[in-house]
Formats: sequence, C-alpha cells, structure tokens
Amino acid sequence: MHEDGRAIQRGLIEPLDIAPGESGILTLQIEEPELTPGAEYWLRIRFYLDGETPWAPETHEIAWEQLKMPYDVPPRPEMDVSALPELKLSASDDLLIIKGKDFSIIFSTTLGAITTLIYKDMFIIEEAEEGVNGPVLNAFRAPTDNNRRFSQQWYQAGLNNLKREVKDFTIETVSPGVIRVLIQTEDKGTEDSGFTHRCVYTILGNGCIRVENEISPFGKLPTLPKLGVKMKITGDFDHFQWYGYGPQENYPDRKKGAFIGFHESKVSDQYIPYVRPQETGNKEAVRWAALRDKSGAGLLVVAQDPLAVTALQYTADELDRADHIHELTPIEDIILCLDVWQFGLGNGSCGPGVIGKYATYPESFNFSYSLHPYSRSMGEIFDVARFRIPNVLNKDNLEANSKKSKKSVKH
Repeated sequence: MHEDGRAIQRGLIEPLDIAPGESGILTLQIEEPELTPGAEYWLRIRFYLDGETPWAPETHEIAWEQLKMPYDVPPRPEMDVSALPELKLSASDDLLIIKGKDFSIIFSTTLGAITTLIYKDMFIIEEAEEGVNGPVLNAFRAPTDNNRRFSQQWYQAGLNNLKREVKDFTIETVSPGVIRVLIQTEDKGTEDSGFTHRCVYTILGNGCIRVENEISPFGKLPTLPKLGVKMKITGDFDHFQWYGYGPQENYPDRKKGAFIGFHESKVSDQYIPYVRPQETGNKEAVRWAALRDKSGAGLLVVAQDPLAVTALQYTADELDRADHIHELTPIEDIILCLDVWQFGLGNGSCGPGVIGKYATYPESFNFSYSLHPYSRSMGEIFDVARFRIPNVLNKDNLEANSKKSKKSVKH
C-alpha cells in the first residue's frame, strides 16, 4: 500500500492455484495506517510469473491492479498565513516589482505576465529577450499522427498563434504580507475568435503564489487540442518529479496502463522520439509536480484539482514545424504546461477518432494551482505539497488590522 506514492506496507501472496478461465478469492492482510491529513492511499496488487518461460524471465510482472483505499482521510492542512513576512511593492516603467523575504517577483503591465521569479539566488523564471516566460494561456499542441485530421481546424482558428492583449491590470494590497494582482487578457485567434483569460495571482510573504484562472472562449472555435497555461522555467531545474499517472506518457484515453504514484525523471527523458515529431510526454491527473536542481531546490507546483502536466525542452511550435527527429534541437530552458484538459488521442491514423468524452470542447473552465519555493530544508516534498493555501481574503486568516488598497494600471 502507498501513501501519496510512498510504500508504507508490503506483503506477499502465496502462489495461486487457479485454473485458466476460473476465479478465486484472495484475502489480503491490510492494516489501516494512521491517516495523514490530505494524503491519498492506494493499494497496488502485482502478479508475477512463478518461473522462467521461453518468452519471459522468472518474476516477470504479467498483471497489476490499483485500488484507492476507502479511508476517511482528514482534509488537507491549511498553510498558516496569520503572520506572513511583509511584502514591498514598487514600480519602474512598465514593471511591477514585489519583494519578500528571500524572493522577488516581477510582472510586466504591458505583457500582462510574470517576467521574473527569483527564490533566494535561484532564477526560476528569467526575463525573456522576446515574448513572455511567465504563465500565459495555451490552447495548442503539436498534432499527433492520430489527430492530424483535426490540425487544419486548429491552424485556421489561429490556436497556434494567439495574439495576447492586456485588458486589465489591477493591484490590490490585501495585508502587509499579501498582495493580489488581477490580470485580464484577450487571446485572439482568427475570425474574431479566441479566449478571455482572467488570472488572479495572490502573492504571499513566504514566497508562495496562488494562481486562479478563468478561461472563457468566444467566437467560433473547433474542438481544442488542449487548454491551460504554459511557462518557461530555467533549464537548471531539470529533475522532474510528479504525483499522478506515470511513469510513461499518458492521455485521457491512454492511461489505463499507467498508475497513480510518485514518479521522477530527467526533463530530457520526457521527450519520446517519434519518427515524426509531435505532442509527447503528457501526464494526467497530476496532484503536484516539481522541477528541482542538483541541490534538490526548485519550484513546486500544487494543483487545486488534478491537472495534465508536461515538461519538455521543446516548444509545441518546434515539434510542429519539424518533419524529422534530426531537425529538432532541445532548448536550454524547460517548457512547463499545466492543462485543465488535454484532447484524447483516439485512433485516427488508422481508425476512429476521439470519442466525445475525451474531446476538448470550447467551453469555459476554472482551475487553480499554486507555485511554491522548495528546498530540502523545508522537509519532505510530499509533506510540503499537502498544505493548501487558504482563502487569504477571509479576514479570519489575516492580521486583524490588515488594510486593503487597490490600484489599476491603464493601457
């Protein structure tokens, strides 16, 4: 049995004596553990050969099943926000600069996004020479062989080249240790269609940032390849960890062969060298993900509700433009995608397409996640990821004398 992907109980089943086509009942000796608030408990049963065969070695795994344990687990603990370190707010040209203890974050009011995020001396997000590196709306992936019949609709709608325009940029000082930044953009494709993206960043004095997203489509849009946000993370943080489906890539209609657990990999190993470059490396139902450097420090992303996550050294455009593997060159940075939904794969290269429940329709979606600094001194990453940022606008969670002030930036 596993708690959030870590084994806490193990046991062996006696060799089975069940004839082909017959069934049997197994009784497992499982002790309910002391339940950790916010944790998940999964039982994974694995079956192995009992001897060597011409087609597989001894102890080859031939089947497995995973079951969620029906325990009444206490809810996730809340982060203490009653005495957060004070934040300092300043502005320079079109930049909004927020500094706290051991971290700083810079927004561009014209781009409507984060340009820089620093934890201690670690540049998690660095200012881009062109474009933006912070989270921006994303509704495109490189078409797979199975999905190429849809790709012309995606290009015609301009999903691969959305034009971003800032409609609103509002700053709110909630308390000395909490600042909220509201950004509303219009991400337009072609023929007067696209998305309205309302994003609220709640920055806490301890360096944690809650990000709430409301995405609403407008105009005539086809079924979508995906919908979420993408950002560029500094390439030093190339150790990728996640708690969700894995270890192999998986998609809404291709995840039965994967299991919920804790997985880790180098970012470079997330790319699968398909003969024709295409979408690759997705992970479904991710509760949290981390990108860490050699010291174990880095960025922890915690989803309010499970998200689809990819971490690659290629952009979707680069994968889409290449016809052959040798035409691809990995970039130094990491493209991190957090998606509320991914289009299924289907069997469109030689059979039917994606069935309805795995298609991504242009509908409104709300989703939230939080960005956390992480280092080994904070404790086990599993434990840190369980803490939930409360609604910091609730006065019960703030200093009694907190004052609010708002400032809008016009464009």
